[in-house]
Amino acid sequence: MKVLKGIFIISIIVLLAIGFFAPPRGSIDASIITAIGLIWGFYKLWEFYIKVENGEDGEFNYNGIFIKIFNRKKKHKVNSKDNEKGNVDDTSKEISNLICILQNKITLPSSVLRESQYTRPTKEEKVQKILFEELKKIYGQSNVNTEFSVGGHWGMKSDVDLFHGKIGIELKVAEQLKSASNVERLIGQVVYYMKKQYGNNFIVLVAGKSKEYDASMQELEEIINSLGAKCIYKEVI
Repeated sequence: MKVLKGIFIISIIVLLAIGFFAPPRGSIDASIITAIGLIWGFYKLWEFYIKVENGEDGEFNYNGIFIKIFNRKKKHKVNSKDNEKGNVDDTSKEISNLICILQNKITLPSSVLRESQYTRPTKEEKVQKILFEELKKIYGQSNVNTEFSVGGHWGMKSDVDLFHGKIGIELKVAEQLKSASNVERLIGQVVYYMKKQYGNNFIVLVAGKSKEYDASMQELEEIINSLGAKCIYKEVI
């Protein structure tokens, strides 16, 4: 756009120079002024078109012609630095909506915490299945994935992913977080997933009974939140 604007400005300067030095010298013919006005009008029209095409509001005002378009579906331009950190306004709003959905609209039955006769599915896999099915209804199947690879050398995967790498969810069962080694592992996962893929757009959902939300769980919640992620304790019913 800057290059194009430069070309138009140079064209105007050349026309002015021609008009000034062409006989009779020292005066610029009205046709030159008209030509300059047309060139500038074409530039403003092109600028208007590019803005609308990019999903921005566009305004064209030339020679008594005024057009203004408000684009309700603006394309969000993501700064590369923001993208690395996950600090994108639209995603932040979606995170808030998702937290509300997880806290208030999705129910986890107590059966997810019962021991299975077989090793599969695990308790976490039961929670994962419920979340996947419910979020799929809300966001559409194409926008929700499980076992999403975040890249790196260790092949680590987030339990639930939304919008193809924009928001990640790690699922845990409260009783497993009574072990210091499991807590250390979870904190390591949070740091790694945030660094490699999600930035601050990462949620840890812990499923458990009401009595399991004790001082140690509250401390873990504070630590995860201090890292920039969001921790949700989801009580089973």
